This record gives sequence, C-alpha cells and structure tokens, in this order.
Amino acid sequence: MKLLIINQHFYPEIAPTGQLMTDLAEDLVKKGIDVTVLTGLPSYNIEGVYHSVPKKEKYKGIDIVRVFNTRFSTKYLIYRIPNWLTFYLSAVIRVIFLPKHDIVMALSTPPYIAIAGVLLKFIKGSKFIFCVQDLYPDVVRDIGLIKNSFVLKILQGISKWIYKKADIIIVLGDAMKKELIKNNVDEKKIEVIHNWADGKEIYPLDKDKNPFIKKHNLERKFIILYSGNMTIVHEFEPIKAAMERLKDKKDIIFLFIGGGTEKKGLENFVRQKDLTNIIFLPYQPREELLYSLNACDVSLVSVKKSAEGKVVPSKLYGCLAVGKPVIGICARGSEAANVIEENKCGFVEYGYDLDKKIMELYVNTDMQKKMGKNARDTFMRFYDRGIAVNKYYEVIMNL
Repeated sequence: MKLLIINQHFYPEIAPTGQLMTDLAEDLVKKGIDVTVLTGLPSYNIEGVYHSVPKKEKYKGIDIVRVFNTRFSTKYLIYRIPNWLTFYLSAVIRVIFLPKHDIVMALSTPPYIAIAGVLLKFIKGSKFIFCVQDLYPDVVRDIGLIKNSFVLKILQGISKWIYKKADIIIVLGDAMKKELIKNNVDEKKIEVIHNWADGKEIYPLDKDKNPFIKKHNLERKFIILYSGNMTIVHEFEPIKAAMERLKDKKDIIFLFIGGGTEKKGLENFVRQKDLTNIIFLPYQPREELLYSLNACDVSLVSVKKSAEGKVVPSKLYGCLAVGKPVIGICARGSEAANVIEENKCGFVEYGYDLDKKIMELYVNTDMQKKMGKNARDTFMRFYDRGIAVNKYYEVIMNL
C-alpha cells in the first residue's frame, strides 16, 4: 500500500498540522504502509532561526519530498498568501512527476491544496482522502475576512467540487460534520477522527520538577497559559478583559506561547494598559512542549463564535494531556465546549467573566486537582495518538 500525504508543513515544522502529520506518517510506516510526504520549506520561525532542510530525505521510514515556497513571515496573513500560492504551484507541478500512489491524502490547509489530490485521482487513478482541518471558505466568510460575494461564490464552488471528488472526507468533530451535511456533502463519505496529542511525550509533570519554570522565573506563580497559534479565528477579547481585571494580582501570570496574526495586537494591548504580569514567548521546539504545557495551572483555548464548527482548536488535546484544568472561551455546544463540560475538566466561558473562573480555580486547589485528573483521563480515553492513528489506518485499509 502506497500513501502520499500532501501538506505544506511537516517535520521539522512547529506548525500543529505539521506535528500531527509527522505522528501519523511515522505510525503508518510502522503498520506497513509505504508513506511519501510532499511538503514545502519551513516558514515557521522557531527561536529566531529557520530550519535548513534538504529537498529530499528519508525520515523514520518516510520519504519526504520538499518543493519550493516563499518563506515570508507568518505573523501577517498578507505574507502567508504568497507562501501558499508558491507552494500550490510547486506542489501541483511536482505531483505529476511522482510515482503513482494507491491513496493520496491532502489537507485543507493551506486552503485548496487538495486540488492536487483531485488531480492525481484523475491522471493516475489514486483514491483521494480529503482531511479537513478548517472549512473554507466558510470560516473566512463568517469572520468577515472575505466579503466579496463573487469571490466567495467561486471559492464555495471549488470546495464543493473537492468534496464531491473525494472518496473519503475526514473531519475533526461532530460539529464540523454537521456543517458539511448542511452544505449537502454526502454523509456516507464523512469520517470523524479527532486530532490528538502523544500521551507518551506529553503527560502530567509536577511544577517543582519542571525546568521551564525555573528558566523563566515562574516559581510561586499561578500561571494561565495560552499555547499555540494566535489568529483571527481565536477569541481574545475576554482574555484581554481578564488580564486587565487581574493586573494587580502579581502572583497570577498570563503566559502566551506561540505566534500568529493576532499576537502583535495582544502585545500592543499589554503595552497600552501597562500590564506587568504578562509574558510572551515564541513557539517552543517539540521536545520542550512537555515542559511548556506543564508550566501552567490553567490552560486557555478559544474560538470565535463565527468560526464554531469550521475550526477545532487542536491545542485542546495537549492541554488535556498534561492534566490541567482547561477554560474554553467558546460557545456552548461547540466541539471544545462539549469536551470540557461533558468530562468536567474545566469551564466554558464566552462572556466577560473569565477572571471569575480563573479566581475560582486560584482559590480552590481541590477543584484544580479534580478537573486536572478528569482532563488526563478524558485524553487517555479519547484523544491519545494511538487512538487516532488506528482510525486513520482503518479508513485507509478499508478504502
């Protein structure tokens, strides 16, 4: 069985989908599948240094083929567009000259790279799996990023064409599945497989044994962590309000790790309000995630209401893995909210009472421990790496 995965970000990228696809490819190779990954040059800046990578390499049994793309800063959306476009062009040309693969799996990020998967289905007879991480153009329409009705109509037409040509469509949750069904996508082709974290790499660690705490002078602090991408689909207004209301609590620290289009706005807000209990750090290498995710007492995940059902915050699974309470800034009934509330591993708060939820955990260590235990138990039951990989393997072999 030969599988081709098309994804702009792959090892050694820090992008969430790059980490996940690396996990998946490694484990599918162990299960006897011949995996090739078509990917681009790294564009995520880790600790100020771009990775230098070869055009071709063998990594843990995976054949990696890299094509050219521009590598402009990912801080601003306008700079990402040429990165996407150059990857599209390079990838579409390159796939034509690759050997035939039995199955091609393409992600929805960057938008519409799955066209390359449809192309291989036509010219080489490969089966095509469309792995949907975000719903386009629905998400950019609903958050107001694209308002031109003509452009939206064209993009919607391309999306419908990709859904129609896919043999299998993998989505991240039931809410996303409902959105596709609402858009007249064939329900029989849709499989729900959640994103994941690796429970062997990411697990609970006492703060007094965590070198990350000492490195960043976080001893004896109550830490609220937001780790991951900070983009237009994530909700930050309730977080800003909470930071301002808790500014005099010097032992409460808001720690932001990562980057994205909204990070600069957060930094500007902190400067304007003269907040002193806020720390910003860049993306951390994967080997540091165990320590950075465990540095907190409470984790935050957020999704704008307008993006609910179109995106699922993959950072949620790492938060659950370290066994800490999670506060979801998201609408009730959303994927993240259902996980948090049904399993009693945190709070859901979309309004402006986030500071009250934080203080409730701040004063109640028993509640912290109970919710943290529930978080880890939930993760091990539903969202560990092996669970998701086995589902992908089953879909691939059935196809």
